[in-house]
Amino acid sequence: MTACGKSEKIAVTNNLDTAYKVVDAQGSVIKMFEKLPKIMTTHFYLDAIALGIVPPERMIAISKTASDPAVSYMMKKTEKIQNHTSEISLGTVVALSPDLIITREGAGEEMIQSYRDLGIPVFVIKMPLTVEGIKQQIHLIAKIVGEPDRGNLLVDKMERQLETIENKLQSLSLQKKSCVLVSKMNHSYGGKGCMFDDICKYAGVQNAVAEIGIENGQIISKEILVQADPDFFLLSQSWEIKHGNEEAYQDEFFIDPALNHLKAVKNNQVIYLPDKYIYASHQNCIWSIKRIANAAYGDIFDLKDECFIKAYE
Repeated sequence: MTACGKSEKIAVTNNLDTAYKVVDAQGSVIKMFEKLPKIMTTHFYLDAIALGIVPPERMIAISKTASDPAVSYMMKKTEKIQNHTSEISLGTVVALSPDLIITREGAGEEMIQSYRDLGIPVFVIKMPLTVEGIKQQIHLIAKIVGEPDRGNLLVDKMERQLETIENKLQSLSLQKKSCVLVSKMNHSYGGKGCMFDDICKYAGVQNAVAEIGIENGQIISKEILVQADPDFFLLSQSWEIKHGNEEAYQDEFFIDPALNHLKAVKNNQVIYLPDKYIYASHQNCIWSIKRIANAAYGDIFDLKDECFIKAYE
């Protein structure tokens, strides 16, 4: 990698005549001269997007989370990737020697610069907070890996599903219901402005804490649950299963006098939701939308075709 001025960082891999360049979230211009074979992503949602665009053979490493069926759709794909990492440390990067690193701004400027100091092209993107944001990130990642047509195809697959969902919801005479997400893994997730909030909109469901003005990042306290008084609660299931507390956690809503008078509790609408439907900042958010709509309105969407959405094979 050679620097041209203060903002342009050029990644040169060979002397092919054709090249493509992409501007990342930090304004760096990454210029590529070939489709690089050894790609590394640093976060789970980036694993999912990248693996939806390129086959496993081009991924040198993937997060351990990607092989966890509680949160992932890509278990079969990860079997073909040798390195499953729990932490993308500088030592890991040095050992694996990737041709390209795709990371998010949240990785921290110090770590990002450390990657660049190794002479590795680093492409930085923003964490998507909306379904539209996911589409934009797909296009960016597809371009940096040299597969813009696959990016278009992956977004097209999403848009066809979204159109089906919208048409189905419009065809039904539904009285709009409200929900609140309760996650012990992240007590401050689920308010206005997060991916879950946007997914609820596509599912035709009101995010009750957002409706009362709670922003994402604010702690969702018991007082807020009472004030929101939703039609149903969604409980993060995977965390409770891992900690052996699944039944007890659900029961808390029914025995707590501060909560047992709420609509959702009185109507027995305290519903567990696997984490793969909650933390879905990638193309498979389609299934989250359908699953949350089903939680609200019954089994209006058939989920038997649920799969990892990709743009190849």
